[in-house]
Amino acid sequence: MRPDLVRYFVMARLGLAGTSVFHSSQPDEPDSCVTVYPEIGERVSMHGSVVVAAYQAIIRDAKGTAETVGEARAKALLDAVTGLHNRSIYYGAYLSAAMNNTSDPVTFAPDDNGGTPTTKAAIFAVNDYVMIDSEILKVTSVSSPNVVASRAQLGTTIASHLDNAAVHNIMQCPIPTLRCGSTFTDDRGVLPMGLDEKERREWAVNWFVRVKP
Repeated sequence: MRPDLVRYFVMARLGLAGTSVFHSSQPDEPDSCVTVYPEIGERVSMHGSVVVAAYQAIIRDAKGTAETVGEARAKALLDAVTGLHNRSIYYGAYLSAAMNNTSDPVTFAPDDNGGTPTTKAAIFAVNDYVMIDSEILKVTSVSSPNVVASRAQLGTTIASHLDNAAVHNIMQCPIPTLRCGSTFTDDRGVLPMGLDEKERREWAVNWFVRVKP
């Protein structure tokens, strides 16, 4: 649930380039960017059984940008993280065969790690972004049991992947390496942060993720 992985969820949901989305530390440039932070450590155990992760995204606009622009981006992110309930369905898909580091686009048949690919292709849709190891791919077509995807998306690099490597749908699960029970925003929702020292307007979006064991 590292914030660098949550960053990919934000990029996929908002259609942002890797050069404008950061994690843990906000750089001075570019002027217009989004930075993802873990708010309270990375996980908090509640009552010994419920595990919650808390995140904040700071959206910054260039000096002179209309206030409505940043507010719209903040609300789009708020919408993206609101109401993603019971997403364990997107966990548990695996490659049914090794994937090379040359084919682009590539066709693969995700299975349940038990040799039943027809049970898993249907959980992906066109334009979903999926993560396999450290590479992100974009789904271009689905025809069970096969999924076709473009390689090396969101600033990642094409790579080889072993049979049974996990396939995570990062459009649906904001923590690609864990099962997420639900995501929800706190009472603050979109919070205007005012101007920084260079008169660049900032907005904050805060949300929580309930992590399934």
